[in-house]
Amino acid sequence: MTRTNGSWVVFYVVIFFFHQSDAMLGLDVHPSSAKLGADIVIPCTFHVHTLPVNPDFLAIFWYFQGKEILRYDTVVRTSHPRASLDTTKAPDGNASLLISNVKIFDSGIYKCLVIYTPEKMEKETILDVYAPPKIIITNNLVVKNTESFINCTVHGFYPIDIEIKWLRDKEVLESFLHYTAEKNSDGTYSVKSAVRILPKEENVNHTYSIRVLHVSLQEPLQKDFQLVYGNTSKTLLITISISVSVVIVIFIVSVFLMRIFRTRGIN
Repeated sequence: MTRTNGSWVVFYVVIFFFHQSDAMLGLDVHPSSAKLGADIVIPCTFHVHTLPVNPDFLAIFWYFQGKEILRYDTVVRTSHPRASLDTTKAPDGNASLLISNVKIFDSGIYKCLVIYTPEKMEKETILDVYAPPKIIITNNLVVKNTESFINCTVHGFYPIDIEIKWLRDKEVLESFLHYTAEKNSDGTYSVKSAVRILPKEENVNHTYSIRVLHVSLQEPLQKDFQLVYGNTSKTLLITISISVSVVIVIFIVSVFLMRIFRTRGIN
């Protein structure tokens, strides 16, 4: 038995309105946070009256800072090299976005848009990326009864806000100096810090500490160390050796550059 053109039109109209009444599209998103370098799923789930949905009526779009980065309408297309979508879960209402090896610049506002014809719904969510700090002691060499500076570098952290404390045993030291934080090539930050002390004989066995508080840490990060005692002549010798080494390197580089310039001038 064959249908006339008119009956086919009626058939598709019935299917369309049946699908329309069956959809009742809803959408849920949640803010996310991730550690630098991790893989993160930015959740977005949708629900209709009946699951699984018909893939022929489904389209999923993801936007980052207002720019489309991924779309799915039976085929995934993405302009983000580390973004993907699990298409096997899409018919069951899962439109979540996966970003692998998260970078600092992945932080920001994302928008999930789902179309289940003829309905459409979109919602925004936020991804925060954190990078925990690391501590490097850059100088703990001191001279007894001589005012000295202990130096450290706290590096690789994000966001920029950070709190650094110096301690001797459990006593907080007050004569400290924090320099302006510098941005690294990967978007994280580094900051140098120093504390001024007057090391005495009774401080030989004391434990000094650097304690760092940052939003990426569940508890403060602390690095303990003891002072290395030298004498004035040894410290001076080290300083002179470093200075001489720097002068020699500068001299060698200068000679090398002069030879290059002369060679080019001759040619």
